Amino acid sequence: MPPQYSVSPNPKVSFQTMYEDEHLLVLNKPSGLVTQPGAKHQHDTLLNGAFSVWGKRLQNLGKKRDYGLLHRLDRGTSGLVMIALSAEAYDGLRSQFESREIQKLYWTIVSGAPRDRSGRCDVDIAEQRINGKKRAVLVPPRFKKVQTSPRISSSRGQRSVLRHRSSSSSPVTGPRAQKAITDYRVLHSRRGAHGLTSLVECQLLTGRLHQIRAHMRGMNTPVLGDFEYGGKSALNLLVKGLKRDHLALHAGSLCFTHPIDQRIITLNADFPTWWTALGEVLNLAIDSEVIQRNTGFATESGLP
Repeated sequence: MPPQYSVSPNPKVSFQTMYEDEHLLVLNKPSGLVTQPGAKHQHDTLLNGAFSVWGKRLQNLGKKRDYGLLHRLDRGTSGLVMIALSAEAYDGLRSQFESREIQKLYWTIVSGAPRDRSGRCDVDIAEQRINGKKRAVLVPPRFKKVQTSPRISSSRGQRSVLRHRSSSSSPVTGPRAQKAITDYRVLHSRRGAHGLTSLVECQLLTGRLHQIRAHMRGMNTPVLGDFEYGGKSALNLLVKGLKRDHLALHAGSLCFTHPIDQRIITLNADFPTWWTALGEVLNLAIDSEVIQRNTGFATESGLP
């Protein structure tokens, strides 16, 4: 008789194992795959797939430790997801997440181009439920001057930047509003038949609901494929024609300290293959050389 797990194993769920040892996993989640079971997705998520391989160890961690799952990606976002296999690893990595020691880089293709080639979007985010769905709402900025991080600063040196004024922010105040900071850098921009688009690298210094999606929309450069924040634009409909329920947003690099042996581990997941077709349509260079030439981590992390 097969073991009874709290999460039903599903060996048909597709994912790539980027790192594995006795204490933890890093999996590459494809776009369109939900991270963990929930409404309408009880048996077809990344965690269901993980249970089909590491079910006993994940079950032993229990609901208190979220069956090993340390963070989540939106359904339409692809990229690296960390899962613990031991209580010691879960507790150690959870602590690193809470102290913002884990560094994460995302790549995204956006409509238009940010006003500055590199900078920081420092706009608080509040969660609101709209039409039954959680949404990230930007609070009015206070226009405090800040410094760009060592990682994302331009080749001409650090510079002060103002908090970006959001065209879509709502007047949300109170305890629901949380600090949200995204450093960004434009890797490539090109104007084609479908208008101006850009390949942008983002580093999260906080982890809020839909943070990159909301910040990019607040800068008037929405993530392609994001109907929730970008609406039914021609570019979003173009992405939908290529890949339904996919966002042009990829969690491509991860750097952390191994919680048991203290090794520094850096992992990279190449951008999704469907981006190549999208880049050709947009006349935008989307290849490994562009990313490898421009990507790397800061020597420091954390908030100023």
